Amino acid sequence: MLDNVLSFFGFGEGTPATEEVGIKRKHVRLDGRGVRIGIGKNIYPVHDWNISGISFHTTPEDYVKLKETVTMRIGFPFLPETVYVEQEAVICRCAHRGVSAAVFTAMEPATRRQFERVIDNYHAQGFLRSQQVA
Repeated sequence: MLDNVLSFFGFGEGTPATEEVGIKRKHVRLDGRGVRIGIGKNIYPVHDWNISGISFHTTPEDYVKLKETVTMRIGFPFLPETVYVEQEAVICRCAHRGVSAAVFTAMEPATRRQFERVIDNYHAQGFLRSQQVA
């Protein structure tokens, strides 16, 4: 019972309403504020992401199925434009309400370069923010 309560608040082994496939993270996650993904006709806000996978918020009305292979269109907002990257992924955590996750399938070299460019832009923005006088 205590495990279920702790899990509900994100402190336990996993949420009872969540299905998950055992995959460990290999890369540092980046904040997903402002990032959106499109899967089919649905658009989801992103929780966090890295070059190997992404986690996003779902609702009971538009959740995804565990182990399903999907094509994602990920939009990264940068000034003056939004960078879009399309990538296939396999759903590895499915939450009917909460945070679902997907692991990217093998990437084409061009797609990997796009992700690396996005990561470089995130680091450049962080550096510029750190240099601003308050």
